Amino acid sequence: MMKKVACTNWKRVFMIMTGMVQTSDILSIPSTVVHQQHYIPSLLNFTDEQIQEMLQTHTKFIFVRHPFERLLSAYKNKFEQRYNSSKYFQSRFGRKIVKTFRANPSYKSLMNGDDVTFSEFVAYVTSKNSVFNEHWMPIDKLCEPCLVKYDFVGKYETLNRDAQYILDQVGVGEISFPRIRPTNTSSHLSRYISQLSYNSIISLYKIYRNDFKLFQYSLQSFLGYDLE
Repeated sequence: MMKKVACTNWKRVFMIMTGMVQTSDILSIPSTVVHQQHYIPSLLNFTDEQIQEMLQTHTKFIFVRHPFERLLSAYKNKFEQRYNSSKYFQSRFGRKIVKTFRANPSYKSLMNGDDVTFSEFVAYVTSKNSVFNEHWMPIDKLCEPCLVKYDFVGKYETLNRDAQYILDQVGVGEISFPRIRPTNTSSHLSRYISQLSYNSIISLYKIYRNDFKLFQYSLQSFLGYDLE
């Protein structure tokens, strides 16, 4: 399941499709329930033979998003905000980021890791020792689009239309995909990117190069020109 591309709402839809939940109000399903691992199985729950059959017979789709916008969404959700679910990321990653990439960090920052800046997060992501959590792992590595023959590639930018199209195609058009409300991530992206040096932007682009190329995204709005 592609993180930071309406993953929670897709899981809600799957829970209704499979009869796990009986409701006509998709958004009434709490996100804390949605993300419990035992509700939505992954391919790891099946044998190799079952996986091969599923890949040949099931409808397969992914949703993608501008790589930098998806990265910023992960940063804001896991490091900038104060959700209970964010505490794991601030402890697991934030403390290490502060220790490694901040000069003279305070004791509080070292202990909590809850005030990581975007430029520090990018420095970590582009470093040799970074760990790519699924929330910011490049899509080409997370979903293997060159190995899996997806039937449909949707985009976050046209999510409402694309999601409903898929539900119609698989015969559950009576389920209405929750219409996403506008977020400020896209509008704020240029402001966050402007905090980065040119070299940092290029290093970040190199990590997500395949996502830019495969899904036709651009750096035009940030650099005034595209790379390669």
